[in-house]
Amino acid sequence: MLPVNLSADAGSGVTLLPNVFIDHFMKDANDAQIKLYLYLRRSISAGIPADLNTLADFLNYSEKDIMRALRYWERKGILSMTFGSAGEIAGIRLSKLSAPSGSRSGIIELCEEITASPSAAEDEPAAAVKAAEKDDMESFRSDNDTACLIMAAEQYSGRPLSEAQVRSLMYIHKKLGFSTELIDYLLQHCIGSGKNSFQYIKATAEAWAEKGISTVEEAKAETAKGTDERTRRIMKLLGRSGEPAPMEQKLISRWLDSYGFSMELIEEACGRTVLAVDANRFAYAETILKMWHDKGVHTMEGVAAADSAFRSLSSPRRESGHSAKNGSYSRIEKQDYDFAELTEKLVNN
Repeated sequence: MLPVNLSADAGSGVTLLPNVFIDHFMKDANDAQIKLYLYLRRSISAGIPADLNTLADFLNYSEKDIMRALRYWERKGILSMTFGSAGEIAGIRLSKLSAPSGSRSGIIELCEEITASPSAAEDEPAAAVKAAEKDDMESFRSDNDTACLIMAAEQYSGRPLSEAQVRSLMYIHKKLGFSTELIDYLLQHCIGSGKNSFQYIKATAEAWAEKGISTVEEAKAETAKGTDERTRRIMKLLGRSGEPAPMEQKLISRWLDSYGFSMELIEEACGRTVLAVDANRFAYAETILKMWHDKGVHTMEGVAAADSAFRSLSSPRRESGHSAKNGSYSRIEKQDYDFAELTEKLVNN
């Protein structure tokens, strides 16, 4: 195949591009990295200042992509960056460009300088990605605030965090932008509700982020909605309407938080209560739920097993002429209880 002759009309504005860049650097770079380098040279030749936002808008990339490209060229020795006291980029300096050792020499370019601003993350290529992630993890672990957060998470969960779990915390902090205080509340809310899975914690954080939650106060308001919905559901199950009385609210909170029962078990206890009594239903439901809690029953399978065991124990009583009140937890022996007094005792215990 014959070589193609290339030509161009003369133009008034010209940006010089070193042959060394084309011969030795361009082939391994991706589109964003090449476009960035070309625009930096264009900015220098025209004397145009370029901040990170301008670069991102002009090249149609995110600021994070632009920062990755800058880091890539920095690792290649093509440019260097200086930073201000707040960690922002104060300047970008294009270095003298020469062919790598062992290759034919090309055009040597003089140093030039432009201004820029804020930073973000690192990436490219694969080896550099791992190195950057390692640096990010070390930085996350060594920072005083996040180190305390990791320690708190380990205390809440009762075990050391795995590398993947620490990465989840770093994702929530850096990617979702949660403060350490908000993450601490997130952990307390999830783990305190019996949700120890970091997948659940991460999913909850993403749901909060989608709703624009960025403060502990907003998160508390959001979690209160869920609690209110469950409270209303329990009130309805026990045949009540309106807001619960203080002692009733305390019992509901005990069932959900202290006992850690699911709504399924609470609904079961409420159903048995409604079938058994017409009044003092909160005290009656508390008696059932406390019985299950003391016996370590926290699933419907456990309830069925407890019912079976109760029926077995009550069989001799039937034979001797004593009724076991249907032989299950759905019926508790009726005695001459003062249920108002019993409710107060249950709440205060």
